[in-house]
Amino acid sequence: GLRAEHSSAGGHSWVAPRFSTAYKTGEKHQISLAWGEFHQLPQPQWLVWAPQLRPEKADHWVANFQYMTAQRTFRVEVYHKNYDRLVKFDPTD
Repeated sequence: GLRAEHSSAGGHSWVAPRFSTAYKTGEKHQISLAWGEFHQLPQPQWLVWAPQLRPEKADHWVANFQYMTAQRTFRVEVYHKNYDRLVKFDPTD
């Protein structure tokens, strides 16, 4: 899927792709995989000093295994997040 976003505060628009799939490996088991691109604007106080800042971006990968019975659900999940364009600053400035 795709998620289109626009920020009037920062004047930025972007499209964030998303993907998710699941496969039932047995009557009570399932595996799934998801990936998505996520954006967020820098904090407003940072935009005051640097209005040229672009939205921060992160790629998320998630894989999980799930075992379900009538009384219980057991789920194991692993994930990886890769951040890009994060606001960084020197605290001595």
